[in-house]
Amino acid sequence: MIDIDDKIKNSICFFVKSPIADDLIELKINDELEKAIIYPTNDLYLTKKQFESFKAFLLNIYEDNFLLTQFGTGQDGVFSSCNKAYRFNKNVSYEDYYRLNLYSLTMLFSINKTWAIFIDETADAGIGLFLGEKNISKVFKSIFYTTRENYEKQISYIRETLNKNENKYLSLLINKI
Repeated sequence: MIDIDDKIKNSICFFVKSPIADDLIELKINDELEKAIIYPTNDLYLTKKQFESFKAFLLNIYEDNFLLTQFGTGQDGVFSSCNKAYRFNKNVSYEDYYRLNLYSLTMLFSINKTWAIFIDETADAGIGLFLGEKNISKVFKSIFYTTRENYEKQISYIRETLNKNENKYLSLLINKI
């Protein structure tokens, strides 16, 4: 674990306007970035298959490291004086990632301010939101959704879930993107 220093704070502030949030709906995100939904996740974690796709994404954008932090840990959110970030290299195993004791809205992100993934457990099974620059977003979508059809299936699956469960949280998040 590392302390959240000014460089990390600046990276976080690039993606979110206010770091104090308990879920994805409350999070005020940078609207200028491309967005994509990752659903369902394994609560606050990516699934093993999603994590392997995430590592392939890092490899394709030549990113060697990523950071992980959490929101909603007190009145100061992620900027709480006791809060930390985890730094991982691209070779981290799913098991090591999954061993983290995650308890609130989670953010995986690049210190270079090119992409971030937020994961929340408020929706059934958890949901992720990818934010990234246009060219980085294309790479992400090409790996996570190997075809446009796969992306459409993902959105269709979310809409079916909305219809079945009348999940207001999921509906609000879809409207956000």
